[in-house]
Amino acid sequence: MTEATDPAGFELVRRRREPLAQWFGYTCGWSLVAEPRRGYARLTKVRADPDGSRPARRARSGRAPFDRRRYVLLCVTAAELLSLPMTTIGMLADRVVQATSADRALAASPVWCVSAATAVRSPTARPTTRTASGPPPTRNAT
Repeated sequence: MTEATDPAGFELVRRRREPLAQWFGYTCGWSLVAEPRRGYARLTKVRADPDGSRPARRARSGRAPFDRRRYVLLCVTAAELLSLPMTTIGMLADRVVQATSADRALAASPVWCVSAATAVRSPTARPTTRTASGPPPTRNAT
């Protein structure tokens, strides 16, 4: 539902979002996402059984499905994003490197810091690689 297509209905959902969210959560197992500033409300239906035929896919590499390592990096990145109120891509990359440095499987190969940004897309972000054992590559400021 959008504010543009149904202003009266959207206003009702906006004002009553807490009781509606509780009702849909309890009765249907659905989540109500209402974004008044963006002008939309949406019900998110969660499947009881995961659908393995629709995996997360890489933005590059021919849209290959995520492997176990990429899912781990996605989860670590999400956890780091939740732990801070505000961050930058560089700070996020440093925290992901630090969080994964103890794991041999993740630290043995380069950690694609912004490939974890496969989930966190920014129009200005450029992918950079860092290894858990060394400093990040430097860039010339222009």
